[in-house]
Amino acid sequence: MVDISMSKKAEEEFLYGGRILRLATVNQDGTPHVVPIWYLYENGKIYLHTEVSSSKARNIRRNNNVAMCVDVGEFYYDLKNVILRGKARILKDEELTARMAEKIQVKYFGSCSHPQAREYLSKKANNIVIEIEPKRRSSQNYSLMKKAA
Repeated sequence: MVDISMSKKAEEEFLYGGRILRLATVNQDGTPHVVPIWYLYENGKIYLHTEVSSSKARNIRRNNNVAMCVDVGEFYYDLKNVILRGKARILKDEELTARMAEKIQVKYFGSCSHPQAREYLSKKANNIVIEIEPKRRSSQNYSLMKKAA
C-alpha cells in the first residue's frame, strides 16, 4: 500500500496557497452544515471573514467544534486535500479582526482598494472574523499513487 499522505511542509504550502475551504459546523438540530468559504492560513491557524448573522457564525457560537477541508483536483490522480479538525472562536480583538479581514481581502482581490474588498470591509458592524486552531490534520496526495504504479 502506497502512503499518499503529504509531508508536513507540503501540507503547509498547500494550505497557504489554497483558495477554497469547506467548513463543517453543527446546526442547532445536530445536523452538519458545510459551506465553501475564502480563508487565510497564517501561523498554523485558519481565519475566516463572514457575516455576524451567518449560519456558520451562529453554529460556532453554540458549538465551536469544526472540521474543514481544502482540496483540489478533478481526476483521481490529481486529487489533493488537507482535512483539519479543531476549535473555532470569534475574535473579539478589534485590531486583530480588522487586520485579518484585510489580509483575506488582499489574498483574493490583490488589495483592499478593490471595489468589492472596500465594500465588504466597510460593513464592519455586520462582519466578524473566526479563528480556528486545528487540533488534528490529515492529508492525501493521490498523485503519489500514480508515481508508485
